[in-house]
Amino acid sequence: MALSTLRDPTVILTDYTNYTPWLQQLKARCEPMDIWSIINPDGAKLPRRKPTPPSPPEIASYQPIIRVNDDDQQNLPTRPSELSNTGLKAYKEDVEYYKIQLEDYKIKDKEYREERSSLEKVVIYIQSTVSQHLQRNCCNPGEQIRQWITSLTQTVGVDKEDERDRARARYLQALKPMRQPANWETWLTEYDQAATEAETNNVAEVQSTHDTMKDFLTAILKAAPTWGVSFQETGRREANMTRKEMMKRFREHMAILHPIKGKQHRGAFAAGELSLAAGGASTPGTDRDASHAAEDASSSTNNQRGRGRPRQKRSFGQSTISKQSSIEDTTAVEGRKKCPACEQRHSLKDCFYAFPDHAPDWFRPRSGFTDMVQHRIQNDSDLQEEIRKAKRFKSQTPRIKSSHTPTPARITEADNE
Repeated sequence: MALSTLRDPTVILTDYTNYTPWLQQLKARCEPMDIWSIINPDGAKLPRRKPTPPSPPEIASYQPIIRVNDDDQQNLPTRPSELSNTGLKAYKEDVEYYKIQLEDYKIKDKEYREERSSLEKVVIYIQSTVSQHLQRNCCNPGEQIRQWITSLTQTVGVDKEDERDRARARYLQALKPMRQPANWETWLTEYDQAATEAETNNVAEVQSTHDTMKDFLTAILKAAPTWGVSFQETGRREANMTRKEMMKRFREHMAILHPIKGKQHRGAFAAGELSLAAGGASTPGTDRDASHAAEDASSSTNNQRGRGRPRQKRSFGQSTISKQSSIEDTTAVEGRKKCPACEQRHSLKDCFYAFPDHAPDWFRPRSGFTDMVQHRIQNDSDLQEEIRKAKRFKSQTPRIKSSHTPTPARITEADNE
């Protein structure tokens, strides 16, 4: 991936809409350097003051050796050897204390310099992430960084209650069921971001993991009813289940049923994964249904195009169906339309799992698909209504039986002549 295509995650503070993420970004940079308590507008800790180095003891201030022949005006001592026993003892004690003070100064000076370096980095960061307009009005030279942030908060800051209301509204909006299961990744990404923002702002709807999972299952039930019911019965009852783990399992399930282009292998490999996930292995001659019949019909139509009237041929595993049904099934396959019952490439009315009474003798259902379809029919009211409509359509549509008897030639008046 080219560097130009990578998104820069840095938030630029321009107005109230990006104040909260900018402040969180600033806090995340300051806490590892242990200076957020100095910058936090609600805090009271002040920056370190520059430490003053200790002064070493001066020998001249201690008692010297007194000699009888010395003049009245004695010379001040310049070396320890010129001190009296009392003066030398006091001098040594002060030297030891000076060494302790010096070590303490070195520690404080190091901490001061590190803090100053960290604050300088924050100043550079603020100057590079705050718009020029806000810098001119809120970041005056000579003021402390805390005053800068306080001024920025007063100018473009957001009230915590307002921020919580916006986070709650976004979370509730994200819980709306996805319109198309194929767009599950976009829907799941927005839900994750909205839920994370709601948790950050202490929204009431996400304080309980039980309630959060219940809302999530309600939102995805129509798009993934099998997984939703299964998770409701097993995963939701696990003691250590979290929202992130629930999303991870849902993502893995949807990636198999609805692979994203560029992230999953398509074609036969994806179909094989789907078969295994459904609980059955596909074998030649036993995995054919209406979708395979439609594909065969499409291939036969393309091969015989331009050759006049095609003869009807019976291929292995292909049922005798009407011309109208073949056209509809072929269209479904080419348009990649999925059966709402078994999610294979055919229309619902031609699904042998939903209508086992209409299955031909050669059809061998897979147990995994059969259980999945029956579970969906029992728990999905929309699917039940579609099946009732399909039954009415089947009862009203006459089945045209194909015959292998050659069509007799028509005798015209020209032939009689």
